[in-house]
Amino acid sequence: MDAYHLSDRDERLSDLVERAVEGERVAIMRDGRVVAKLVPAAASKRRAIVDLATLQALTASLPPSTDRCGDAVRTLRDSDRY
Repeated sequence: MDAYHLSDRDERLSDLVERAVEGERVAIMRDGRVVAKLVPAAASKRRAIVDLATLQALTASLPPSTDRCGDAVRTLRDSDRY
């Protein structure tokens, strides 16, 4: 884990945050002690890009719904109500 002095934060904050996003742990020091750490957030996984052609092929392969929209929404709502 790399350590940086607190006074460097103004010049390097976006660089340090980007390093944390990429998975690196960064320590912020003041008076020779670590006072903060930048770590990657657990939920910050990058999403995979969906190929449009693959998505269109998938939706085209699904059977059409015979339910009316209002009935489908009502069924979903009522099944999870209680």
